[in-house]
Amino acid sequence: MMMIMMMMMMMLLLLLLMMMMMMMMMMMMMMMMMIMMMMLMMMLMMLMMMMMMMLLLLLLLMMMMMMMMMMLLLLLLLLLLLLMMMMMMMMMMMMMMMMMMMMMLIKMMMMMMMMMMMMMMMMMMMMMMMMMMMMMMMMMMMMVMMMMMMMMMMMMMMMMMMMMRRRRRRRRRRRRRRRRRRTRRMRMRMMMRMRMRMRMRMMRIMMIKRI
Repeated sequence: MMMIMMMMMMMLLLLLLMMMMMMMMMMMMMMMMMIMMMMLMMMLMMLMMMMMMMLLLLLLLMMMMMMMMMMLLLLLLLLLLLLMMMMMMMMMMMMMMMMMMMMMLIKMMMMMMMMMMMMMMMMMMMMMMMMMMMMMMMMMMMMVMMMMMMMMMMMMMMMMMMMMRRRRRRRRRRRRRRRRRRTRRMRMRMMMRMRMRMRMRMMRIMMIKRI
């Protein structure tokens, strides 16, 4: 029984471990995907910025050619605005990424927590089972001990009785013939009792074994 139980526990543990591994793998994959996406986004952003800058430069050049101060000022303003916009965009992107990362982390944490809980539960179950088994064993032992004690007591009683009888015999030595007859009868009775007790003991032992 114990062996079977242990085997079962081992199997369960193995299963749990497998689950953990799978989860971890999944998480890793997700993380990788996320990073890739971020990289791509960043690249795109960079490209956009480059393009904008180029355009601005061109415009500037044009204005310079025309030699219009007012226009130049306007252009500068535009440039500033554009830059601001770019910055804002970048910030937003970063924020988004951060949020995503945070979400992922939380998810991972949650998963881990769940796994831990499962493990704990399993351990508890195992402990309980073991305890139960131990209790059963203890009970059995107690029963056996009790039986042994009873047997011992019986033996002691028998011995006492025998002793008493012997003493009596020693005391009354005068009436030998009568005594002998009596003793024979007594012996017969004693033998019968002994046999009965032996049978009872055997029965008890058998019962214990069966249990």
